[in-house]
Amino acid sequence: MKRIGEIDFFRFLAILFMVVFHIVYDLKEFMGKDINYEVGFWYYIGKFSGVLFIIVAGVSSNLGKSPIKKALKLYIFALLITIITYIVFKEQYIRFGILHFLATMTLLSIILNRLNFPWLILIQLSSYFLYKVAQNIRIKNPFLIPFGFIHYGFVSIDYYPIFPYIIYYIFGIFIFRLIYKRRKRILPFEVESKYVEFISRRSLEIYLLHQPVILGVLYCIKLSQKLTFLA
Repeated sequence: MKRIGEIDFFRFLAILFMVVFHIVYDLKEFMGKDINYEVGFWYYIGKFSGVLFIIVAGVSSNLGKSPIKKALKLYIFALLITIITYIVFKEQYIRFGILHFLATMTLLSIILNRLNFPWLILIQLSSYFLYKVAQNIRIKNPFLIPFGFIHYGFVSIDYYPIFPYIIYYIFGIFIFRLIYKRRKRILPFEVESKYVEFISRRSLEIYLLHQPVILGVLYCIKLSQKLTFLA
């Protein structure tokens, strides 16, 4: 199946919203701006980006090759992010962020893409049930954090546990089977843009590099403002 421009477009949107949310996050956390990203509009911008990434990944799991190789690559970068955030943020470091989640789902896609609709729906329902259970209990075992079971005082700047987010990944598999596998589309227009495709193809690189770039730009702006004031 040839590359689907619509999928590139949705991934492009996820990247765009991710960058916008992280600009807001950095303005609050590193520049001291009075912006609340934990509730309301900015919160949903961030969540929309993450969920859209996951859905698109579910769709794309039917199109890519070598899932084990891809998962290993994602795990390596996820481990790197864990180490870096531990150095920078200490207790709030990323234990199981969206990259960890996508690496795990890439492995599981080998099984998920072989299951029929009833089994996938059953997994979604079970995931929602386990998510609800996990919300009401606290455990001591840190190895269950990837499944949504956390301990008291747990804080992470990025957390996408398997339960409930596997629901959205499977939703992406449904979209592929019901729409793209049948050569249909969601949008009422064709998406053909080399720019959008370029951004989409390099989503991992952008994810890894956008935060250092944003922070670098913000600190340059802050430094230039101080120099202007001194002048």
